[in-house]
Amino acid sequence: MELNIEKMLDEALEASKNGEHKVVSLVTEPGAGKTKKVLAWSEDKGVVLCRLSIDMYKLLEMLDKDNIVAYFAALEKDNVVLFLDDVEKMPAKVNEFLNSGKLETDKFLFTVKAETVR
Repeated sequence: MELNIEKMLDEALEASKNGEHKVVSLVTEPGAGKTKKVLAWSEDKGVVLCRLSIDMYKLLEMLDKDNIVAYFAALEKDNVVLFLDDVEKMPAKVNEFLNSGKLETDKFLFTVKAETVR
């Protein structure tokens, strides 16, 4: 069954208008177009994406936790969606931090986690 990514994103955006913070999990095989569809959707809707992927994960891994908090705090703005791309490649330190509760992800409209499974 193919994911209707645009519909999932639309539903999360609508929920954010009611104060809900959803996490949209996109788990597919390689080549399903997750990233392309999320980028196109954000452009179409006028929503800003804070996209983190492999290179950014490596940079964050080098920072201490206070600097990671400061980095994300600077990004927490209205109309921003946190897009965690290629989460299967996220270093353990960054993953632990993101799941620690120290990052107030509810300051973003919602979070998208894209993962490729083989």
